[in-house]
Amino acid sequence: MRRTAATRAILLCTILNLPALVAQDSVPSSSPSGTIQNISFRSDGEAVTITVTTSKPVLPQFAKLVHPDRLVVDFPGFALAPGNQETPVNNGAVLAVRASLFRSNPAMSRVVVDLKQPVETQIKAAGNTLWIRLSPKEEFAGGQPTRAAPETPAVNNARSAPESSLPSPPAVGVLKQSRAKTSEYELLDKARALTVDGLKTLDEKVQAGDPEAETILALAYHSAVLLKNDETEALRLLRKAADKGFLPAEESLAIFCASGIGMEQPDPGEALTWYTKAARQGSIDAATNIATMYATGSGVPRDINAAITWFQQAAGAGGATAQYNLALIYGRGDGVPRDDQKSLDWLRKAADQDVIPALLDLANRFLHPGDGSKPDVQAAILRYQRAAELGDGLSQAILGDIFSAGVLIPADYPQAVKWYRLSAEQGQKDGEFGLAVRYVLGQGRRG
Repeated sequence: MRRTAATRAILLCTILNLPALVAQDSVPSSSPSGTIQNISFRSDGEAVTITVTTSKPVLPQFAKLVHPDRLVVDFPGFALAPGNQETPVNNGAVLAVRASLFRSNPAMSRVVVDLKQPVETQIKAAGNTLWIRLSPKEEFAGGQPTRAAPETPAVNNARSAPESSLPSPPAVGVLKQSRAKTSEYELLDKARALTVDGLKTLDEKVQAGDPEAETILALAYHSAVLLKNDETEALRLLRKAADKGFLPAEESLAIFCASGIGMEQPDPGEALTWYTKAARQGSIDAATNIATMYATGSGVPRDINAAITWFQQAAGAGGATAQYNLALIYGRGDGVPRDDQKSLDWLRKAADQDVIPALLDLANRFLHPGDGSKPDVQAAILRYQRAAELGDGLSQAILGDIFSAGVLIPADYPQAVKWYRLSAEQGQKDGEFGLAVRYVLGQGRRG
């Protein structure tokens, strides 16, 4: 049975409304700096390795979520090439891989790996390729991992931060300072653009102890564009720069520690330390990531009240993803009394910043008001159109359904074909199906 537009909107909320996900609100450019070009997988009989190929080196962020089990990987500054929306896997511990554009300004795409069970995650990033090896926990019986695939490092169980070391949020208003600071992603762009002559100059600055140069060189070793991939050296340089209080180095080092990049295993305790230092300097991203750790129990005791406090700090400073997460927490009553008004207020703020799932959630609320009031169809269409204009393939298909069904508004087949075609061009199956039906029925124009 084909899904209706409203049903698909609800389904999208279920797919993408993930609690407490990492955010990179400080990515400087409104246009994508790179593209996720291909997502593939292979199985070696013991584990599934997902390979993500990008147009440029990337510094991704990871979060493990439960109920259901899934791994979320965010790609700040990256758009999504057509045809990567969903890849059925059903092999080993992996059910499927889904990808979507999370927001366009600043650009960020999200890859979600649906899992059958908890897994051990092994990560390696080199050049334009990211490998994620997912092994069922049974493979790690006795605490000793079996031999990993050649392209991935061995990763054991992550350590947790001791409860006594858990940080408290900075004072209200501190996070607003971060907007004017150079971000780790700007320095990653500089690392990607290094030339041989530029590398010589950079090395001279590193020898002089310049923390920005140390961070750029570390990210150059990570990116493996001009230099051979060397995560050990990248970590050494990041620690030198972070020890000097250089904010982008603190943020980058926290990401490395949380993901286990270049390490024998992820170290959430050290990640928390560096995120906290960065938050004290005004990093919205770091505050959001601390909230993520509390909300998901990633390396710290799960504490939804602490998560909300940190999310509120980031959201109040304009962090769009923190705003969206607060909307989800209050909308679901996750550890707090359900508060639909607070949820709606934060959802509007996130939607106003073009967070695509927030736009779709808001559209769905206009179509299906929780208080039993009359649906506001035009307000819903405006949100769907905004998401569609930002490049979201599913919202384009939903608009095709709305304009072709003639239920919510009078049928407009040329408009339906327009949106179906845009969706189909992205490889979105609902868009392809809708476009095919319109052509079979002779509705709309092919041109």
